[in-house]
This record gives sequence, structure tokens and C-alpha cells, in this order.
Amino acid sequence: MLHESNENNKLTIEETDITFDTIYSKPYFPNEYEQEIKQANLLLIPYPSFRDFDKPVFPEETQRFLDFLKEQQNESLKPDIVISDDEYRELELHADLVTLPLLILDKVVVPLVVGLITSYIYEKKRVRKTELKLKVTMTVVDGEKSKTLSYEGDADQFENTVQAAKENFYD
Repeated sequence: MLHESNENNKLTIEETDITFDTIYSKPYFPNEYEQEIKQANLLLIPYPSFRDFDKPVFPEETQRFLDFLKEQQNESLKPDIVISDDEYRELELHADLVTLPLLILDKVVVPLVVGLITSYIYEKKRVRKTELKLKVTMTVVDGEKSKTLSYEGDADQFENTVQAAKENFYD
């Protein structure tokens, strides 16, 4: 979870064995919210650790990003966060690199989520009045198959870069 970036447009897509069930079995998974979380098709997941901090941690403004997603009131999107209130920790680095939490989502909501991330970043850029870099990693689940897409680079190039690569999600 670097807080600065010199990347312009770095996009990688890799096959992975991470699924929603994998996340449900993580030690930080809050069993008290299991019913609600298992209804979600977009989960915000903590980074397992950061530097010397060896507990699950979210990037700064994760709660604001989750609130933004929920405010959209889109019936197709059911976002949630995978952590209990007591275990929630945010790492604040205050930089021009916007780092989103790790995401796992159902393939059917990919276009919607990409558009919402773009809108969220646009709003941050408008408020800050500066160019922003973006770092986002999302695991896209299609039945039993999953691929992880990682983007790091200019925030205003995120949507176009991901859209151009969307046919590589699944063969």
C-alpha cells in the first residue's frame, strides 16, 4: 500500500484462486455479520498488513468510499466491508495517490463498479484541484474462475485502460 506512485498506466490481469468463499474463511472475517456479508456482490477487503503493522488494515478514506458506493442506491450493487467494527483500522498517508481497499466482486457488476470508481475519483480530483494517481486491485469472480486486475497510474486513465482490457477478463 505505497502512498506515492510514479506509474502512468500499469495494468496487470492474473488468474487467481481467490473467491468469495476464500474471503469468508479469512481470520478477520466477522462471523457476526456473516448473513449480511454473504449477500454482497462487492466486498471491500483489508490489506493483510502494511510495513510494520501486522494486522488487517484499510487505506485511508475506505469508509468514505463504502458510503459513496451505498449512496448510489443501485439495486444491482450490494457492497459491504469484511471486518468487524472493533477490528477496523485505517492507515492515513495523505498523498496524491488514492489507494482503494482490495475489492472482490462478481463479474456482472464490473462495468458498474469501474464507473463508480471513476466517479469517486473524479469527485476527489475536483475537490483537491490536482492530478491524482490511483491504485486499485480487484478480484473478479465468474463462477469458479477468478482473475485479479491491478491498476496503478493516472486516475483519469483508469476507466479507459480497464475498458480496453475487459475482453481479457475471461476467455
